[in-house]
Amino acid sequence: NSLERQNTLKVAFGIAKEKGLSKAIDYLIACNVLTASPRDIASFLRIHRGDLSPSALGKYLGEGGSDRSETEYWNLVRFSYIRAISFVGMSVEEGLRHLLTQGGFRLPGE
Repeated sequence: NSLERQNTLKVAFGIAKEKGLSKAIDYLIACNVLTASPRDIASFLRIHRGDLSPSALGKYLGEGGSDRSETEYWNLVRFSYIRAISFVGMSVEEGLRHLLTQGGFRLPGE
């Protein structure tokens, strides 16, 4: 149901502001709005980046992992997120500038 999904998203964005993006993603997975796949999460983040704080998004994308499988998981989230950005016709410098200004996130500590 579309209205139910909108309400769930509204709650999730509230959780993201109050408790952090990671808790909001966990909530959306628990509500079956998202799967835990890195590709689904990255797609959700790209689609809704305008609704999310750039700092929170940067912090989320900067997550690490405590073991090899977690590290691989977070790398796949980052890879999927960045892969959706088009760098066609850009030099390396232009691509980096585009990523850092139009990517929807702020690097942690920036």
